[in-house]
Amino acid sequence: MIAKSKGHRAKRKEKNTGAARPAQSKERKYIVKHIIVFLALNFLCVCHVMAEQAAPAGRPGNPLISMAPWILIFVIFYFLLIRPQQKQAKEHNRMLDGLKRGDQVLTQGGIYATIQAVKGRALEVKLNEDVKVLISKTAVSQLVTGDPTRPADAAAAQPAQIVNK
Repeated sequence: MIAKSKGHRAKRKEKNTGAARPAQSKERKYIVKHIIVFLALNFLCVCHVMAEQAAPAGRPGNPLISMAPWILIFVIFYFLLIRPQQKQAKEHNRMLDGLKRGDQVLTQGGIYATIQAVKGRALEVKLNEDVKVLISKTAVSQLVTGDPTRPADAAAAQPAQIVNK
């Protein structure tokens, strides 16, 4: 009986599956945003230089045209940076307002806890059977569903199979 391995491509495929994909997606979005901002700023600088060269030396150009690059920069920053951050903050606040007894949460410090009581801006959370702690609502980073000790991808947790011939 000879044991056959899956080969280097299959091993590479196994390594790339799992929880790394969402992080790669976020990283790509981050890079794309910065590339767009960089290209837009370069375009605006070129337009600004061309507008200055086109204006006669004796009289200044139209002030609206000279302000256009700055207005465009603000609009780009608003839609690529400010607005998504505001949406994310609103969603987080909605999640914090919806917390109730029995919910399992992850704190900003990386501690998993179960909510025992909601007391205004504070939460009484249970870390284990003996330990209860009072924390601020703002210390909660996310609501956890399921068992946090289970691996994210069940397929990645299974050992490689050996084929016998």
